[in-house]
Amino acid sequence: MKDFGIGEVAARTGLATSAIRYYERMCIVPKPYRLNGRRLYDDKWMNALGFTMLVLDAGFSIREIQKITQAQKTDAPSAFLNRLADQKMNQLDEQIKQIEQTKTLLKMVSSCGCNSIEQCGELALNKTICAVT
Repeated sequence: MKDFGIGEVAARTGLATSAIRYYERMCIVPKPYRLNGRRLYDDKWMNALGFTMLVLDAGFSIREIQKITQAQKTDAPSAFLNRLADQKMNQLDEQIKQIEQTKTLLKMVSSCGCNSIEQCGELALNKTICAVT
């Protein structure tokens, strides 16, 4: 089993060394062991970092990842993670719905044929689609 210094971890992952140290401080990755004051990371630690990178990319917050790592110590982490993932998917579904509504409104605005802002505003207040020229 090979140990890595923080510079090699950064090079292998594309993360800044400051990000790696931040993740350690926030307890979303295990503390590495030290030899003569130097941080050393093994494959098991790298796997933990890989998981952290995955869930960060999936939209989990630092606080949520802290909860996941705490759950790992006491419960079945997969059940906890599944619940959080379901909540995230529901949030994304709601965001997608809002984005689709915004796109519809932007299409209306971009094709508006009103002669003035006032006319457009009146039609909007009356929930009438702007006349297309």
